Amino acid sequence: MGRLFRWSLKVSMYDFDIKYKKGSTNIEADMLTRHPIAYHIINTPPEPLLDINEISHFQNIENTSAPKCFKRDGVFVVKRQGLAKIIVPKALRVKLMETTHKKFGHPGVATMLKLISPQYYWINIITDIRNYVKYCETCQIKVTEMIAEPMFTGASYLHYFDENIVKRIRGNKLDIRLKFRSFGPNGLLLWSGKKEMSAAADYLSLGLKEGYLHFQYNLGSGEVLIVYNSTRVDDGKWHTVKATRIEQGGTLVIDGGILISGASPGILNQLNVNNGLYLGGMESIASLSMNKYHSGLVGCLANVTLSTNYHIRLITHATTGINIQACL
Repeated sequence: MGRLFRWSLKVSMYDFDIKYKKGSTNIEADMLTRHPIAYHIINTPPEPLLDINEISHFQNIENTSAPKCFKRDGVFVVKRQGLAKIIVPKALRVKLMETTHKKFGHPGVATMLKLISPQYYWINIITDIRNYVKYCETCQIKVTEMIAEPMFTGASYLHYFDENIVKRIRGNKLDIRLKFRSFGPNGLLLWSGKKEMSAAADYLSLGLKEGYLHFQYNLGSGEVLIVYNSTRVDDGKWHTVKATRIEQGGTLVIDGGILISGASPGILNQLNVNNGLYLGGMESIASLSMNKYHSGLVGCLANVTLSTNYHIRLITHATTGINIQACL
């Protein structure tokens, strides 16, 4: 299902029609009719993303150089990973990233590196590309969009600081109900914690690990982990969840099934958090979750309700959000 979900993301930007064709009208392919008589493989160099004269001009203005660099075709290049890469002057780095990002359909960090790094080089290229992609306006959510069921890619999230939401998370009791579908076995669904996390810091989370839902929290005197291990939920189907906490005690129910319970140790019984509520993932997910999670949800969320009757408007209530689309 994860493979199908990734393909659905790739084709979602196109407008196309699907037409049904009976199998009886198709002709079975065979080697003789499909095999070409002859073919030639032509290796063509990649199309340059920047004008060579413009690079030379700004290299001269900035006095661009690097250890072990040399000139080729009028520009400074440096050998990296066996390739002669053009050193990009500071004045052209944003232009290069912008051109590449728009030309190839707003790809992610890994694809951007594959497109840029074989030809070009500068110090901190990975950090600069990561920051450019992260803050691309087109890639970020526009909170005015009305999406009832947002879809998350594993690198997406919605973040809420609305006091009506936050006050229903912290304190000595909690009631969360939601629907979700997941196309992957691992991913964070929900997180509320401190801006500066530590082993003793308060937090509360819902997430998937190896296909099973985990409900986990720390009220300051130790963690509790409640695992719903009777039902895998990474099948791409919609599932309903109810997670509750009254002081140290917590419960978890999926699809109206059996109730699983647990309790945190110690005497502290209130959740004290100051970093709002995240849904579907969060930025710096590994560090903020203390390596409990390394990616967000690959799937969709809907009908998120707090305190039995407060329905979160997933898009319009969000303070910020990244890489959100409508659920397919």
